[in-house]
Amino acid sequence: MTTMLHALKHVSRRAAAALSFAALTTTMVACGDDDNTPVAPATQTIVQTAAGTPQLSTLVSALQAAELTTTLSGAGPFTVFAPVNPAFSALPADVLTRLLETGNRAILTKVLTFHVVPGRITASQLQNGQTLTTVEGTTLPVTVANGVVTVGGARVTTADINASNGVVHLIDGVMLGSLDIVDNAIIRGFSSLVSAVTTANLTSALRGGNLTVFAPTNAAFAAIPGGAPTTAAALAPVLQLHVVGSRALSSQLTNGQQLPTLLTGANLTVALAAGRVNITGPRNTVQVVTADIVAKNGVIHVVDNVLLPAAPPQTITQTAVATAQLSTLVTALQAAELTGTLSGAGPFTVFAPVNDAFAALPAGVVSRLLETGNRAILSKLLTFHVVPGRITASQLQNGQTLTTVEGTTLPVTVANGVVTVGGARVTTADINASNGVVHLIDGVLLGSLDIVDNAIIRGFSSLVSAVTAANLGTALRGGNLTVFAPTNAAFAAIPGGAPSDVAALTRVLQLHVVGARALSTQLSNGQQLTSLLPGGTLTVSLANGGVRIAGPLNSASVVTADIVAKNGVIHVIDNVLLPAPALGTITQTAVATAQLSTLVAALQAAELTGTLSGTGPFTVFAPVNAAFADLPAGVLQRLLETGNRAILSKLLTFHVVPGRITASQLRNGQTLTTVEGTTLPVVVASGFVFVGGARVTTADIEASNGVVHLIDGVLLGSLDIVDNAIIRGLTSLVGAVTAANLTTALRGENLTVFAPTNAAFAAIPGGAPTNPATLASVLQLHVVGSRLTAAELSSGRRLNTLLPNTGLTVELFARTVRLNGPRNFATVVAADIVAKNGIIHLIDTVLLP
Repeated sequence: MTTMLHALKHVSRRAAAALSFAALTTTMVACGDDDNTPVAPATQTIVQTAAGTPQLSTLVSALQAAELTTTLSGAGPFTVFAPVNPAFSALPADVLTRLLETGNRAILTKVLTFHVVPGRITASQLQNGQTLTTVEGTTLPVTVANGVVTVGGARVTTADINASNGVVHLIDGVMLGSLDIVDNAIIRGFSSLVSAVTTANLTSALRGGNLTVFAPTNAAFAAIPGGAPTTAAALAPVLQLHVVGSRALSSQLTNGQQLPTLLTGANLTVALAAGRVNITGPRNTVQVVTADIVAKNGVIHVVDNVLLPAAPPQTITQTAVATAQLSTLVTALQAAELTGTLSGAGPFTVFAPVNDAFAALPAGVVSRLLETGNRAILSKLLTFHVVPGRITASQLQNGQTLTTVEGTTLPVTVANGVVTVGGARVTTADINASNGVVHLIDGVLLGSLDIVDNAIIRGFSSLVSAVTAANLGTALRGGNLTVFAPTNAAFAAIPGGAPSDVAALTRVLQLHVVGARALSTQLSNGQQLTSLLPGGTLTVSLANGGVRIAGPLNSASVVTADIVAKNGVIHVIDNVLLPAPALGTITQTAVATAQLSTLVAALQAAELTGTLSGTGPFTVFAPVNAAFADLPAGVLQRLLETGNRAILSKLLTFHVVPGRITASQLRNGQTLTTVEGTTLPVVVASGFVFVGGARVTTADIEASNGVVHLIDGVLLGSLDIVDNAIIRGLTSLVGAVTAANLTTALRGENLTVFAPTNAAFAAIPGGAPTNPATLASVLQLHVVGSRLTAAELSSGRRLNTLLPNTGLTVELFARTVRLNGPRNFATVVAADIVAKNGIIHLIDTVLLP
């Protein structure tokens, strides 16, 4: 509405002037008169016209109270259906007074703008059956009959009072059709009802829909036995009982009629007798004292008493407390701090284990569940017994699955009249509660608990402590696993005690875990089970009805089978299985290999020993000492400098591939993506394996976290032109590139760089330029935007450099390559230094642009 008013204030003055010019009358004419005598345009605005009309003094006061005088003094044009003073006087007692109160300005504005239509509409333009959209936004119906014009139920008594910004029609009634039920309650003085609606947060509900409201008077609220409820939760059902979700005028009510209310399950019964209308609710009867107050969104019937809903049923928590068979469940709900949740709105369906169900759990399980430290497990277990919504026994079907509040699904079986949920039988169904329904069951459902949860509540404290120390808790909560769980006594019997080293403890535990679910009925004699410990295989033996599991060093008997968990199954065993001695990590393997001492020093300098001691797995192509010794003089020394750690790390991680790849898995033409990110080409020929150009000399050195292959060369394919310049000692070139801000450019793709030696920079007449722009021009003259090997440099060939409009010309003299620049020439002294992003050729002179 505010937007529409704002828009109306800015109607084009040109349009308003045009409308004023169009022979609009200024005389007061009764509806139906046909006086078309032209008169001069009016000069007073609608507000000035109203102020000058004695019959509209109340309207003017209302416009002032609503702060609308400025709006109706604007350009317009507007058509105003103006209630005369007697129309306001005819309103019910005190309605006008309340409308004029400051706190009700929004309602008053809604009433007044419902009397205003955009545009200038004269009486002659009003037609029978027409609807007008008001500034307030609601439509006004028009009736024209026997020369009488009625708008919104009010009769036009004087038409076409012309104003400079529109036209005014006097009407004999105040139109309240824009006010909803709440607005009407406010202006009609139902203060107790309005206050209750606000407290119960039902204002929005009573402004929507198409409703019938049986509105108790203030006296009715005051007469409620014990006083009106004061909380939203208590007030809401009382008020909902007074609201019907459809519009029903008194003339539409019939004797014995049932009216469904907004209070779920509560109907009102209509009784018509001796000209009276009585409404009966669940607990009492009220009489309609004023009928048919029509509102924008429904109708109000005033009643002389407050209808009271039936006494609410107990919540699920209260129902459980009152049920003797559920005392253990109540204790568990209190320990898990869930009593408040199950007292909430819901609705919930609870499959409630009886006391005997808890008593049937293994010894000690209930007491551990109730421990404070296990509250999260208890909560997980209990919320697995709760399903959102109200589901009665008749709605449960065979094969159905229910998603619990905990998030895991419950399977339903219905057979021979017996309902089973999650494996537990429903013994008593459909115990109704205010916020749901309760079904008693004969078992505690443990299907939401994973392997770790089960180990905790079943008292496997040694196993749980070991899992925690080895940081395997997350692993044992995931996947679909089979765990052979040693008893506490089994841990205590380990020769020398359980390992204290995390790595050793991890290996022991991994040997007890199989990465697939295997119930005892699925195990077969001689079956091989692959554990999570690499290379750790378990062998099954079945004899005399027993199950025995053999590991690398010893064996154990299954003493309790098939403890089913959410993510697998547990078989309890009487011994701790011990793994074979552990392999060293890749770092430990390298340290123990004499040919890799230089690589170890490099890994230490790059701070990568920890990474290659991690879980991996990794495949490392490890350059032997001789490969490092074959690098150009000074390269290894520079790689090991602290300032070049990033380059060294780039070089070393180029030798590492994720995963465990044995020599038999390498194929000719294969490419491997390294940890550094660049690919390594594989060539297999004549029984030899080459990776990135280096030959594998010793393959398949196994480590605990991967495999190592020795190679006869250091792979430099991950280093770009700048990296190569740094490690090859071209300090003058690197310094110049840095000063000229060209480092990023020289790390780009596919370049050829003619790199002057340090001596060449030292020999520049007058010294190297210090101005960055000049220095950049010099360097750009040495860079070609494509990759060119020495074999591709032919005599007379013109090379376009990065220096705009400047190139180099190649001349070949025997085995010498000379480059002619704009001012001087240089000779290639070392060719074809291959980098990740191009080629470097060393030259003996700095070319000058």
